Amino acid sequence: MCYAEYGEHTAEVTQVRFCPSGNRAMSSSLDKQIKVYCLASKLCIKTISAQSPISTFVIDHTESNIFVACDNQNIYIYGLDVQPLQQDGQVAKSK
Repeated sequence: MCYAEYGEHTAEVTQVRFCPSGNRAMSSSLDKQIKVYCLASKLCIKTISAQSPISTFVIDHTESNIFVACDNQNIYIYGLDVQPLQQDGQVAKSK
């Protein structure tokens, strides 16, 4: 039985990783994007656009940064400042 299906990428998916907390998953693609998914709500909660197609990525143990290796032979660091979701799946507003 399929739990969820995500189809936001427009090119070949190169990698899927789960965050250590188990709350989020991420996918990278040759479309130069990383998608961050909330597993509870089954929503894409953030899209990170890289400089070139993504070969691989890793998430730091605090889940606050992502290190991205691209086909242009550069490595980039992006912050994962995603806001928590409310019970209804909507992004909570900052006060």
